[in-house]
Amino acid sequence: MKKRYGRIGFEILPAERTDAQLRTVFDVIEDRARSSGTRIFTGYAREDDDWLARWFAERGYREERRSKAWELDLVAQRGRIETLAAESRQKMRAAGITIHTIDRDGDPDKFHKIHEMSEEAASDVPTTIPHVREAFEVFVRWFDAPTVRLDRMWIAREADDIVGISVLSYPPTRGNVWTDWTATARKVRGRGVARALKLETVMQATLLGVKNVRTENDGENAPILHLNEAMGYTRIPGWVQYLKDATG
Repeated sequence: MKKRYGRIGFEILPAERTDAQLRTVFDVIEDRARSSGTRIFTGYAREDDDWLARWFAERGYREERRSKAWELDLVAQRGRIETLAAESRQKMRAAGITIHTIDRDGDPDKFHKIHEMSEEAASDVPTTIPHVREAFEVFVRWFDAPTVRLDRMWIAREADDIVGISVLSYPPTRGNVWTDWTATARKVRGRGVARALKLETVMQATLLGVKNVRTENDGENAPILHLNEAMGYTRIPGWVQYLKDATG
C-alpha cells in the first residue's frame, strides 16, 4: 500500500466528553499513530454526533465517505419476511443453489472456500482505503469469535463452490444484533443469492426471539442498500469517515 492509513479510534464516557479531554485524546493518539508510520489519519463519527464532527473539522480532518445504518423490526415485519423467504427458497431451488448453515456442511475445504469468496467480495466493496488481503490464518479466527456460531452462519453453494455467506453477530450478553458480513461471489450476483442468505439469517433470528436486527453498509453500495429497503429495514444514524494528512 503506497499510502499508509492509520485509524484513530477512541471511546469517551458521556460524563468525560469535554473539549479538554478530547483535545488530550487527539494529541496522544495522533502522535502515536504518526510515530508508527501513519501517513493518513482516518477517524469515524456517527452522523448525528455534531460535537465530534466539529472536533474532526477543527483538527483538520475532512469528510470522505458516509455509511448508512438500518434497523429491521422483526416483529412488525415478520409476515413480510416469511413471504420473501419462501419466495427466495423456491428461487434458489430452481437455480440449483443450496443454502444451509456452516455446521451442516461436510466439505473439509469449506473454510478455505469461504475465505477466497469473501476476499473476492471484500475487494469489490466501495472504499477509499484499499482492501488488503487477509491471510487465511487470520481470517479463520473469526469463526471462534464469541459473537458468531457455525449454526448461525449461512452459506450458499452452487455445485462444489461456496458462492455466498451471511452472518449475524449476536452479543454474548447484551447489545444489538448486527449483520457481521454478507458477501457473494461475482459469478452469482444479480441472482438473488444475497437476498436469500440475509432472509435466512433474519428468519433464524426471529425464531430465536430477537426483536430487531441492524446492518450498516457503505453509502455507495447500491445493490445492498436496495436489498435493505426491499426487506423493510428503516434508516438509523450511520457513520461518517474523516481523513487527515498526518505529514502536514
